[in-house]
Amino acid sequence: MDDLLKGGIALSEITSVCGPAGVGKSNFSMQICVDCGLGNKWGGAGGRSIYFDTEGGVGEGRWTELATGLKEHVEKIEKRKKRKKGTIDAENGNGNGNGNGNGNGNGNGNGNGNLPTVLSLLSTIHFLRIHTLDSLLQHIYSLPRVIASMNALNPSSHLKLVVIDSLGYFLRGVEKTSIRHETLLEIMGKLSEIAHKFQVAILLTNQDVIKFNSGSLDSANGFAGGDAFAGEAFKSATSTQILLSEGGGVDGKNSDLKVLSIGKSPRVKEGEREEFVIKESGIRDRA
Repeated sequence: MDDLLKGGIALSEITSVCGPAGVGKSNFSMQICVDCGLGNKWGGAGGRSIYFDTEGGVGEGRWTELATGLKEHVEKIEKRKKRKKGTIDAENGNGNGNGNGNGNGNGNGNGNGNLPTVLSLLSTIHFLRIHTLDSLLQHIYSLPRVIASMNALNPSSHLKLVVIDSLGYFLRGVEKTSIRHETLLEIMGKLSEIAHKFQVAILLTNQDVIKFNSGSLDSANGFAGGDAFAGEAFKSATSTQILLSEGGGVDGKNSDLKVLSIGKSPRVKEGEREEFVIKESGIRDRA
């Protein structure tokens, strides 16, 4: 999926993740948050993230599962590298000679360097449960101040990612069309400004329905009454649109299989796709 996205979720841009309920949008977004805290050496951003949960569907235990899965994944990568180099027996602190002397600087002397821990990954994620549209707007408008403060306090680990899961949840409840449109445009404009000013990735989820017969996405469905204007405004304000759908495999027997396809991107051809699965350990490429 990283290869398909030309390196992953882009900084300084708004990326939307759309798809039907239960397809894995929250799992995908949470995985990106956990990955964000990973060091650059392993493909992460080495930064912090903020996760706004508007629907209340994110369980605390799931964060721990994803962080544990990523930690173990990185450990396996490092062990493979050591076997390849023939240095697997140097795990006890860079060899016997440096075990104690380099303990504190190189992963407490266990030869792991700065390998991530569950705690180190989770400590980079700032989770907020949002209950109303007014609260969401207040938090969005306070983001510039919050980001500046966080970056000043953590000069080596700046904020790199903001997730709103999901954006359309409260907007669907705004009955007056003109107010819904105005609010959506206001939100997207502010988020775009923040993305560019602070060079952060903005990741938004929205509940849409895939039209399987045409292979296209009804981007308006995530808003009240199939609001076409809101759907198009949402899509046009995002740089990259990721569409998630159920895979089922060629024979329809693999119910765990999901499909990520590109609805819009400045770097990837529309319609390009990749299959993946959601495991307890996290989002993984199809085996």
